[in-house]
Amino acid sequence: MSGLSPGTDVRLQVVPLAELTITARAGAAPVPRWELHVTHKKPDGGTSTNRETADSATGSLRLDHLDPGAYELIAVADAGRVEHSLELKPGERAAITLELQPWARLRGVLLDSRSGQPLAGMSVMTFGKGERTGNLIGSLFGKGPRTDATGRFELASVSPGTGELHFVDGDLSDVGIIARADYSVAAGVEADLGTIYGVSTSKVAAAERGELGLRTRLATELGRPRPLGEQPPPLKEKEDPKAPKRLWIEAVTIDGPADKAGVQPGDEVVGVDGLAVSATNSESAARLLAPASVRRGQSVTLELARAGGRETVTLEAGERRR
Repeated sequence: MSGLSPGTDVRLQVVPLAELTITARAGAAPVPRWELHVTHKKPDGGTSTNRETADSATGSLRLDHLDPGAYELIAVADAGRVEHSLELKPGERAAITLELQPWARLRGVLLDSRSGQPLAGMSVMTFGKGERTGNLIGSLFGKGPRTDATGRFELASVSPGTGELHFVDGDLSDVGIIARADYSVAAGVEADLGTIYGVSTSKVAAAERGELGLRTRLATELGRPRPLGEQPPPLKEKEDPKAPKRLWIEAVTIDGPADKAGVQPGDEVVGVDGLAVSATNSESAARLLAPASVRRGQSVTLELARAGGRETVTLEAGERRR
């Protein structure tokens, strides 16, 4: 404590800590080894998180010296996962049994958005609530599931609920995300995500690269680039961090291919070469328009949204300006 004078009487109120014993089961049998993700909701609005590993023939794990309050638990094992919420009172010794729900399964195929050819050997990373820590670490080092020679993938242990798949270059030569895909799946269900389009990590040789004469920006509706002469409205509220980012034209080069085709700052790019941006993702679509992906003389067709209407234009990549 600070700010106290010598001789000041101080009274401390001691709150008894709580204890919790958790048993994980799958069907009628205890689960001997499983992970527990613990989130404590603090009275001041903050949270603290922790991860424990149970290794017991009875499937039980004891947590002691717990602060009283609200807790969110996620148990994860080979057999499945389950979420549970509870409130611990001061000095309480609670015991609960968690029945694991079976994992969901996902499958699909990853194709190059321009050529339609399979993207083979791409690592598939799952981001859902309560994913297994080891699975994510393995994917980061290229040891997780990958697309096969036909671009197909199958994931056997997926958290039920909503989440996102990230596809990255399997040999980590390019840390950029090739494609993203949202999913929503129930426990014990196998879902087919169908065809997912991404952008190959292969780049056009520097001597062969062309220039479209435009600059793009990923932004939300609130933060989007404005047409020439239009000022953005004053911000009256904080931007939602979860608001989706779309692909916009930020600037065009005077007399460049984009300018000659009628592309304007403030246009939203909703399609590239006949593929909807929503079918791939904004980041992948932006890479399609980057100089490293465009060959000199190559034709690129853009579908643009402007002032409530749609317009399709075709650009021919010109010589890069040095």
